[in-house]
Amino acid sequence: MPSTAAAPRASLLAVLSVALCVAVPLHAQTGGDATMAFPREMLASFLAGDADKVWERAGPTLREMNGSAKQMRDHSAELRKDMGKEIALISEQAFDHQDGNGAKVYVRAARHEVIPELFWIVIYTPSNRQVEMITMQPRQTIRTLFPQVKLP
Repeated sequence: MPSTAAAPRASLLAVLSVALCVAVPLHAQTGGDATMAFPREMLASFLAGDADKVWERAGPTLREMNGSAKQMRDHSAELRKDMGKEIALISEQAFDHQDGNGAKVYVRAARHEVIPELFWIVIYTPSNRQVEMITMQPRQTIRTLFPQVKLP
């Protein structure tokens, strides 16, 4: 039987695996505050454990990854326990998604109490205010998946 410390890592690895499978290259284009307001709000709600707010705006991919608002809330709690609270914003950027269907990608580099640098990714559609994915990646993965991201 796995230890309780291994369970959060296992779920984190599962999320990262899914993210690697569905990620596509992006065209670099930074967005203004208006472009980043919605994904910033959804990420903040997710990290605060307000899964109901995020679940209301969750698209099919995010719903499949989390299963239910309760599972999303549990996942958020595990991440908060493992990473601690965000203590500093390093940078943030928004890009048009390559699929051309109006989807965007928001990338937020942040410091947390336990992890000194982490890149959060929110894939969303501004037109219907729907979130398709919320995940995190380390710097080396960001360089591979999103080479056009301007790293701090």
